[in-house]
Amino acid sequence: MAEAAPISAPRLFIAASDLALLKTCAAGAYPLECCGLLVGHDGFPGGPPGGSSVADRTVIRVVPAGNCADQPARTFEIDPAVHIALLRALRQQGGAGGYLIGHYHSHPDAPPVPSARDLAQAMEPGAVWLIIAANASGGGEIRAWRALGDDAGVNGFQPMKLTALE
Repeated sequence: MAEAAPISAPRLFIAASDLALLKTCAAGAYPLECCGLLVGHDGFPGGPPGGSSVADRTVIRVVPAGNCADQPARTFEIDPAVHIALLRALRQQGGAGGYLIGHYHSHPDAPPVPSARDLAQAMEPGAVWLIIAANASGGGEIRAWRALGDDAGVNGFQPMKLTALE
C-alpha cells in the first residue's frame, strides 16, 4: 500500500491545536472509528492561491461528525446532516471560508495508512484523507494522504507531508 511521504510530496499544513483535537477525537471514539470533515484552501498559509504546488493544501477548520456506519469499529460514514450543513455554510460564505478539502478518520488498533476499505471509498481525486492511529492509550500517529481517484488502482493514495503550524 502507500508509504510515508517523500520530501517532494505535496504538503498538508494544519494547526498543531487541530492535530491535538484529532487525537482527542480518536481517543474518545476508541474502539470505534471517529470521523469528520476538513475545510481549507489550496496552497500554503498566507501564500497566493495555488501555493507552491497545486497539490499543497492548508486545513483551516476541523469539523467533527458522528460515525453513522453500520459497523463503526471497522469503517466510517460521516453523518450526512453534518456534511450537508457544512456545504451549505461554505456556499453561503461564497468561498471566503475555504472549501471542503477532505476528511479524517481513525484506525483503531491499526496504523494510519489507507486500508483496502479506504481504497474502495476513495473516489474523489485530490481529496485529503487524514488518518489517525488509535488504541486503548489514546490517539497516536497521524498521516496525511491525497486520493488519486478511482482509476488509480492499488496505489490510490499519495502520501502528503504533514506540517504542523504553531
